[in-house]
Order: sequence, then C-alpha cells, then structure tokens
Amino acid sequence: MANLKLSELTQRTSVDGTEYTEVIISPFTPGTNRKVLLSNLNNFRGDWAGTTSLPTIGGTYISGAPAAGNEWRLSNELNIDGNTYAAGTIIKAMINTPGQTLSNWAFISVQL
Repeated sequence: MANLKLSELTQRTSVDGTEYTEVIISPFTPGTNRKVLLSNLNNFRGDWAGTTSLPTIGGTYISGAPAAGNEWRLSNELNIDGNTYAAGTIIKAMINTPGQTLSNWAFISVQL
C-alpha cells in the first residue's frame, strides 16, 4: 500500500442523504480490507456573530449551507427560541442544512 494515493484509499458514500467518507485501513491479512466509516467530522468554520440566528451561510454544503460536522464559535451571546448560549460556545451542525431547528445542532459550552 505504500504507493497508493489518498484518493485510492477513500470513497464517498451516501447514507440516508448524508455523505460520509470511508477510509480503507491497511489490511491485516492478505485480501482483506478494514474499513472505517467517518461521520460528522469536525470542520471549524470560524466565529459566528449572530445574536438571534444560527449559521445559514459559510458552510461546506451546497451553496455554502452548513454541512454535518461544520462548527462555529459564538463570538457573542446567542438568544434563540428562549435559549441563551454564551460567547465561546461551539455550535456544530449535526445534519446537512440544519436551518434554525435547535435539535439539528450540538451546543458545546466552553468556559472562557
């Protein structure tokens, strides 16, 4: 496997409309490959300054929409649907095009 290109070790897979990347790990026995399904990888997109909305642009999905795994850091306090999130909180899209639905996002509180 020493001379293989990375593109030969990976392939794109779509499951329920969500794209994943499969990485072939070096075989342990001749003729067999071990595959790992990687999902929702972290992809830091920068700071988000919205005070009442979640990101709808600046992502890696179609037309710049947020994709599963895209993350932003709140640069100020966010108030949405009666919930308040402090500056420094990491927000992560859990699905492609999560919109403003809170359950489609992960909120990771960070003490500053």
